[in-house]
Amino acid sequence: MPVTEDVFPASFAQERIWFLHQLHPGLPLYNIAGVSKLERLGPIDPELVETAIQIIFDRHEPLRTRFELRDEQVVQVIAQNLPVRLARTDLSGSPEDLDALAAADAAEPFDLASPPLWRARLVELGGGQWRLIIVTHHIVYDAWSAAIFADDLAEVYQALREGREPVLAKLEIQYADYAVWQRDQPLDAGLDYWRTKLAGSVPLEITPDRPRPAEFTYAGRLHPFTVPAELSGQVGALARARGVTSFTVVFTAFAALLARWSGQHDVVIGSPVAAREEPEFNPIIGMFVNTLPMRTDLSGDPSFADALERVGDTVMEALEHQDVPFARIVGAVNPPRDPARTPLYQIAFNQLPFDVRGQIGTGTTKTDLTLELQNTQGEMHGWLEYSTDLYDPDTIAALAEGYLALLRTAVADPSLPLSRLPLMSAGRREEVARSWHGATSPYPAATLHELVTGQAARTPGAVAVVVPHENRTLTYGELDERSESLARLLVSRGAGVETPVAVCLPPGADLVVALLAVLKAGACYVPLDPRYPEERLRFMLEDSGATLALSRAALAGRLRGVKILTDLAPRAAEGPPLPHVTPDHLAYTIYTSGSTGVPKGVMVPHRGVVNLVESLAFTPDERMLLLTPLSFDIAGLELFGPLLAGGTVVVAPPDGPLTELLVEQRVTTVQAPPSVLEEIAAQLPPGLPRVLSGGEPLPLSLATRLQETAVELHNMYGPTETTIWSLTHRMHPGDQAVPIGTPVANTTAHVLSKAMDPVPPGVIGELYLGGDGLARGYHRRPALTAARFVPDPFGTAGGRLYRTGDLVRRLANGTLEFVGRADDQVKVRGVRIELGEVEAALTSHPGVTRAVAAVRDDAPGGRALVGYVDQAAPVAELRAYLQERLPSTMVPSLFVPVADFPRLPNGKLDRAALPCPAPAAASVAFAAAAPETAAQELVHEIWTEVLGRQGFGVDEDFFDLGGHSMLGTRVVARICSELEIELPVNALFLTRTVRRLAVAVEAALATEIDRLSEEEAAALMDT
Repeated sequence: MPVTEDVFPASFAQERIWFLHQLHPGLPLYNIAGVSKLERLGPIDPELVETAIQIIFDRHEPLRTRFELRDEQVVQVIAQNLPVRLARTDLSGSPEDLDALAAADAAEPFDLASPPLWRARLVELGGGQWRLIIVTHHIVYDAWSAAIFADDLAEVYQALREGREPVLAKLEIQYADYAVWQRDQPLDAGLDYWRTKLAGSVPLEITPDRPRPAEFTYAGRLHPFTVPAELSGQVGALARARGVTSFTVVFTAFAALLARWSGQHDVVIGSPVAAREEPEFNPIIGMFVNTLPMRTDLSGDPSFADALERVGDTVMEALEHQDVPFARIVGAVNPPRDPARTPLYQIAFNQLPFDVRGQIGTGTTKTDLTLELQNTQGEMHGWLEYSTDLYDPDTIAALAEGYLALLRTAVADPSLPLSRLPLMSAGRREEVARSWHGATSPYPAATLHELVTGQAARTPGAVAVVVPHENRTLTYGELDERSESLARLLVSRGAGVETPVAVCLPPGADLVVALLAVLKAGACYVPLDPRYPEERLRFMLEDSGATLALSRAALAGRLRGVKILTDLAPRAAEGPPLPHVTPDHLAYTIYTSGSTGVPKGVMVPHRGVVNLVESLAFTPDERMLLLTPLSFDIAGLELFGPLLAGGTVVVAPPDGPLTELLVEQRVTTVQAPPSVLEEIAAQLPPGLPRVLSGGEPLPLSLATRLQETAVELHNMYGPTETTIWSLTHRMHPGDQAVPIGTPVANTTAHVLSKAMDPVPPGVIGELYLGGDGLARGYHRRPALTAARFVPDPFGTAGGRLYRTGDLVRRLANGTLEFVGRADDQVKVRGVRIELGEVEAALTSHPGVTRAVAAVRDDAPGGRALVGYVDQAAPVAELRAYLQERLPSTMVPSLFVPVADFPRLPNGKLDRAALPCPAPAAASVAFAAAAPETAAQELVHEIWTEVLGRQGFGVDEDFFDLGGHSMLGTRVVARICSELEIELPVNALFLTRTVRRLAVAVEAALATEIDRLSEEEAAALMDT
């Protein structure tokens, strides 16, 4: 006889789980699996266990329920009776195989249309030991249900053994009654609360070890750990003292850890609640759990005690509105949809009512990261469930260690501010503080000019400088002689130890002679770019205190208020002796060339340059191109790198092609910022031995192109305040990221929190640099010097660290990755945007050579993300291209083609000079394009009906128009019904626009037609 079935609407939670299951039907994503020791049953009779489970099945309808989509609605279909078949396995000869058997059972997915959505296996281990492996789909079961099942099984089994009726709680209702009741509840007030509470919330992210995939795959793993009984007792004591629950204490510690680890203080954590507010719900097996996105503001560095109050308030408010199903909260808040992230929260916390040691992982995760703890007394067991697409096991192990360290300190002294709570154990902190610095390596205790003079004495006839555009060459002997003559002239004109002498010359032999002469005179040179505005030149002269300048007669009119020497080749003459200079005396004072603010004069001693050159191991074979303007400090390496090693400086012409020069002069190294390398990449000859890129982030696309030309490509990092370069990283083919590398010799690199405490690898912190490359400070700016050059808490007394203002994170191997500026967090619509990621996606398009992403407040319609691309870029294709690779929040609203990307005099990109996005450019992005094809018309019509909206274009996002998951399911169901084709439920969620969904429809139609006969295909086309 056919099985009689009852049909009821699914609950909101079941509806959401059903939908997610349709997206990934082959994943055991919502399997709940555990192993029971059956300790409450006594001696095990397998037949009796099966009979007891049958009675429980007959008692609880969800264990006999399957799910279908009927009339565009998810329904639960309940069988009146369903026989139980308890699988049995004998492992008495190999009990060690239990874990593998349980894991295999846990990983087997369910078909939601085929009941039961529950299975069990009774395993004999020998010696009277038995285990029950239980696997249930979350759509019919929750943690509370597990406790009900365990209680019912123990009572029914004992009753069967004793020949009596089991004493069980009376079921006033069944789960289906709850589902019907839930849909009749008024939710308006609760929706208003959640809409207000979560407005403007942003994704919370622990920086991943790998780029986030375009779509969340749910691949996961578990990391188990234990909270010792002593610490668990302290948690309980603090909870009682503060009048909160233990849940609030452990949750607050997790929120504090995430805020510290991520650098975000607006923390949203998803936390499930039992949602069994009515007493009739308590004895029922079923999926009652509702997840609440708990948002807490931890800004202002509160104490842990204050944070407890904030979190306690958040929890109480959330529980007062727990009746609103999570799916309805998502619909009301309507956050930006991102297939790579779960909506509203990406990290979760759960306190389980049972010992998690009996739970089995399924190789999946529903979020980026979830912490689960049991709430039993004494030793607490828990685990971190994490996305293996994002995180390495070592990162999660460090996170678990950090949680215990933070929790231990917080409960011991809740008055401590969050910034003072540790992220590591004390031993680990000490290890991190002393690790991953540059090698301690000896280098000459001499000045720059002394080392060049030494080279001249050893190889006077060797070529030191070649200037092809001047048709001039200087040997070391000539360079030494000319610079000494000029130095004596400078001394006679008043130059002395650390006297500032301005040098304002075009690239050429005279420039090299002038710089060396200033150093030999004991002075420090102040480089001035002839192209600078006269007002800026005047400021630098006045601020530096320079009274002498070496320049050309043609530039004299722009250098007012100083004595100008234009005869740079005076005849050798006896004069006053040259002063004695030490490595700690200044070599130059160079002014930073930022596009805003007052320029700062950075005072750099000889020692830092000598250390850098020695660290980079230049050789006498070096022939380095002097390409960079002297006002950019990296020009110092192009000069002194070759000269200190006995190599040759090849001076590039101010303008003109480079290929012939590089080949004829056998140039071995070219150094430039990425902005310049982008422009000259095509001029670099194949086989060029070395390219050094620095001063700006190096895009991966450019790095890949440069590696096709250069034998070696090095990404360099270093502020002017730490002498040119402090970190270096050699790129290799196939690299998927561009780190800034590891420290050069005699350089320390600390990644610190705002409290100047070391952070663990993987955690974003500010980079502090120290060591022998440290500048003396800022000229005439003692307050700024004190603020940026701070005491070194990890080194010797009197040591200093330079605060770079750059956010970085350290990889497990010690390599550093640049993240952004500490003072320049970019957000659009409340979502933090990584401009580098947008630029990388843009330049990955084969038609885009150069791209810059910027947030512009002057965009049409207000603040918007703008993509600037070269003029040849196919602007019309970029939106669809990026939608396949980036979250919708990171796709620029506007695309602006530019002929030339503006640059500062030092070659870096001048973002302030990027053109204003005009309304004409906006038309590329904002035009509400009408349907053009039959498929687009059909999809557009269905969207109009389902969404209840009109007037939208074929490139607008379904979710931005007010769509949500179940409406998306209805759209796909309508398309499949009207065209008699099959589309996966996730088709809309992967395409998101009418245009792209129409392409998927056309592809499905083509596949369907291929399967038909000619007559059937013709009939289909006629319809």
